[in-house]
Amino acid sequence: MHSPTVWKTHQENSSWPSQMLTGGYIIKIASGAMSWLSKIQVIVALSSTKAEYLATVEAGKEVCWMRNLLFKMGFKSDTPSNLHINNQLAIQVVKNTEHHSCMKQLDLKMFWLCDIVDRKIISPEFTWKEHMPVDILTKALPKVKIQLFLKMLGLSDTRRTKHKQSN
Repeated sequence: MHSPTVWKTHQENSSWPSQMLTGGYIIKIASGAMSWLSKIQVIVALSSTKAEYLATVEAGKEVCWMRNLLFKMGFKSDTPSNLHINNQLAIQVVKNTEHHSCMKQLDLKMFWLCDIVDRKIISPEFTWKEHMPVDILTKALPKVKIQLFLKMLGLSDTRRTKHKQSN
């Protein structure tokens, strides 16, 4: 079985106070998007690293739920799910919170993700923002980017492409 792959993001929302962010994630299994979310974060973050970490926690909870569902359906994954993050400091915090004093104000329940990473259920990895298809949920993008991201998510209409080629 393919282990779920996840992209997560956050975007400042100019119509709300500057601390309010729109977070989102997309979970892809095999060749298609299976689960996605885009919403304003309910917890106000005082730094972009905290905002990224909070969005990562939400994505991590969904990955665990999806992996448990797949397991109950008879699909077992021995490999960790890749969690694509475009913030290096957030990745370091996920891997080791002890040395990041900027995170000490967060509730302890937010640190369960570190345990999930230690148990190799989720593997955080850096991905450049230009390669984050989840941005399709939180940002205004040019048509070329939308088409690229739809293809990355397995959401492109292959029938339409074939029809255009035959004309």
